[in-house]
Amino acid sequence: MPQSPPETATLPRVSPLALLALALTAICTGGCLLAGLLSVSVSPAFVGVILALPIVGIAGSVVAGLAIRQIDRSRGRLVGKPVAIACLFLGLIAGILQGAAAIAAIGSAAAVRTTLAPVVRDFLRAAEQRDPAAARALLGQATTAELTDDDLDAFARRIISTTGPAPDVRFDFATVVRSVRSVRGLSSSAPPNQTITANPRPLELVGPAGSLLIYVTPDDLSMQQSKTVRVDDILVLIEPRRAMTLRRAGPAASLAAALGIAHEPPAPAPAPAPAPAAP
Repeated sequence: MPQSPPETATLPRVSPLALLALALTAICTGGCLLAGLLSVSVSPAFVGVILALPIVGIAGSVVAGLAIRQIDRSRGRLVGKPVAIACLFLGLIAGILQGAAAIAAIGSAAAVRTTLAPVVRDFLRAAEQRDPAAARALLGQATTAELTDDDLDAFARRIISTTGPAPDVRFDFATVVRSVRSVRGLSSSAPPNQTITANPRPLELVGPAGSLLIYVTPDDLSMQQSKTVRVDDILVLIEPRRAMTLRRAGPAASLAAALGIAHEPPAPAPAPAPAPAAP
């Protein structure tokens, strides 16, 4: 009776799904660091890559779960379950953390676009139309007390001399990229041991004659007391290394000094009143 040939033992192989999960998890965990480095050294546009990484992390976790199921059903023909389990948890954790950071960044950007940008636009329109009462209603208490009506008028005139009348106030990804490039270029020659204490938001003024990049510092006191968005100070980049500030000694002046920018208020400080003559 003829004998059947002996069965050859097949070596187990690594699950392709486990390898795919490993690749996706590596992209998610390492891609954030790489995109951050490229955004600083090459182009700020790489920041947008970080917003897509949470999807990659969650996808890695899903694929890892499928790999575990595939390995369990393979009856020893597939291996790689420890790798799949590690990718399941790492991809899930990385995706959730990066997703939370992306949601926070998107929410902060939406707040700037929908609340701060309209306030700045209305302030500039009121100052341009020589309505100091309406303009002051959109400023913080310290700013209102410091500035005169002539200061508000001079600030608006200086802006519209570059942008043209009624400039639009914009905030989008292109504004962020332009702002990062500008700050990066200025920081290379900034004086040492300078720290930026304020948290200004970049905005872009776009008018019929041109555009200007500005940095707006919201008034924290107004937010704490009445949850109202008001302007504390504004830094306007007139030229690459020259700026105009709304206040003479406010956060915008400190930002300009930290970046090594020559800055000036929109109008000269009033001369002190002469002392009364002795009798």
